[in-house]
Amino acid sequence: MKRYFRVLKTAVSNSFSYLFAYRVDVIMKILLGLGWTAVNLLIIEVLFLHTTALNGWSKIDMVVLFLTFGFATEIGFFLGSNIKELETAVRRGSFDGIITKPIDSQFLSVFGRPDFSTIIYLSSRQAPYLYILWRDGIETSLASLLLYIFLILCGNIIWLSVRVMLMTLNFWHQKLDNLADLQNTIDQFAQYPIGIFPRSMQLIMYTAMPLAFVAFVPAEALRGNISAEMIMLTVAMTIIFVTASRLLWKKALKNYTSASS
Repeated sequence: MKRYFRVLKTAVSNSFSYLFAYRVDVIMKILLGLGWTAVNLLIIEVLFLHTTALNGWSKIDMVVLFLTFGFATEIGFFLGSNIKELETAVRRGSFDGIITKPIDSQFLSVFGRPDFSTIIYLSSRQAPYLYILWRDGIETSLASLLLYIFLILCGNIIWLSVRVMLMTLNFWHQKLDNLADLQNTIDQFAQYPIGIFPRSMQLIMYTAMPLAFVAFVPAEALRGNISAEMIMLTVAMTIIFVTASRLLWKKALKNYTSASS
């Protein structure tokens, strides 16, 4: 276990050094984060032009939901950004260098090169939301806050597990790296209350396409509006998707043909 922590520590350190080598990229990430948040706040204003609630969610609740969505996806981007390079590694044969290292190939493929610029982007993106919540106030409790943090962690794990499974498909069919972009597009549905969607779509968002657990469920916890059954379901889905991504990876390794063979 210590070896894995050392590898992750080295990867984060290298990413941090890379970040300051390209300072213009840092500025662009800050501007992008602020710009994206400005667009989202405009969307919230438009949604509440003629109503005070959207499926039981107030304007401040929507700010919480958008804030949660950022935490539940961008942290996964930061730690697991390297998985998007899997397609290139498999196609060019450089994956050989990964599987020959004395460390789990899935761990190295996912966490081998964190993207520290994502933290810069996340910070600039979340700052306006946090300011609004501080200015307007939100009623919650310490227990709800701790549960919120735990469920965000679960949401990140689920989100990253889905991405790993999508990228793992490249062992069978190359040039599927655009599946990550497809996931990013579909993820946008997670920024809104699940109740506004048709029941059939809600079922999908709680099962096969687990978008409900990315932002909606943690946000419900912060609002103090979550049941014990939903908490247990979130934990169960986290275990299921982590296990599924692991089993798919092991099956993919058996299908991989070394470039040197």
